[in-house]
Amino acid sequence: MPPTFVALLPTPDQQPSIAARERVAAQSAAARRALKLAAREAGCPEMVFHKSDDVPQPWQGWHWSVSHDDTWVLGALARAPLGVDLERITLRRAALRAAVLNEDERALLGEVDALGFTRLWTAKEAVLKAAGVGLTRLSHCRLSATPSPTLTQAGEPAGPALPMFLDGEAAPVLQFRWHDHLLALHIQGGEESLTWVLPSPQGVSCQEPQDHVT
Repeated sequence: MPPTFVALLPTPDQQPSIAARERVAAQSAAARRALKLAAREAGCPEMVFHKSDDVPQPWQGWHWSVSHDDTWVLGALARAPLGVDLERITLRRAALRAAVLNEDERALLGEVDALGFTRLWTAKEAVLKAAGVGLTRLSHCRLSATPSPTLTQAGEPAGPALPMFLDGEAAPVLQFRWHDHLLALHIQGGEESLTWVLPSPQGVSCQEPQDHVT
């Protein structure tokens, strides 16, 4: 199977003085540029990205997924359905923890700290995105074994996958740290390797290339 291509960019135009709607639009636009960077790395700069009912549609056998917040944007391409999620490592409120984790998962995690919760939350988001379903199926996606403590940095070889299941089918999730964020990636059927496009230490322009996401 060809490698999966993953691109990260910093999120532009997130100053508090900018209206919230404009900040969200800047996140979405930057995520599209990340996709175009990944497409260039894959040798398909002409790739276009369409959605139907808010679900990403394949292009000539390539599948894609994006995630973003007010700090980073993430875009990924693979030859199989995939889902990605990017979140700041945070212990969310008790009501959300109760909705995301059942008692078996709490037992597998042990103490539910910020990293443990974020690992489960991002993994479930990635698996559900790859399946093309929403959070209404959250209870169908579960951790199946104690997670490995190994987490590598984005750009490095992946550590052991997080052992997840969706509707009884194995759905392993690769996870990486990036500054104070956690990245999660699930490719249906697995993958042989990841090719990363990461920001340089001097920063990276968020103005090019032009995107074709609709």
